Amino acid sequence: MQNPTPNDNFNNGKGKREKNENSNLPLDIITIIAPSIKEAMRQFQKRGLDRLGYTIEGKIVRQQFDIVDNEQTRPLFEGRSMYSATWIRKRAIYMQQD
Repeated sequence: MQNPTPNDNFNNGKGKREKNENSNLPLDIITIIAPSIKEAMRQFQKRGLDRLGYTIEGKIVRQQFDIVDNEQTRPLFEGRSMYSATWIRKRAIYMQQD
């Protein structure tokens, strides 16, 4: 089995990993959806994302979320607007060859 390169995509179940357009390091991406900016930041601190090396990516914005299921769209959160905050973490991946 060949070792993956930093350009490969990964998903470890803890967040989405994909190639960063500005580097060859993969990204861990976490988006928190909360009813307020204060609650989104509280969750960031509670989960210790700062200690894990995450930094904010863009602005925390209020928006409506919809989901597409079998080509039908339905609103999430009963149509209420929520705030989304996205944090990223760059890191190198090292894997042993099996």
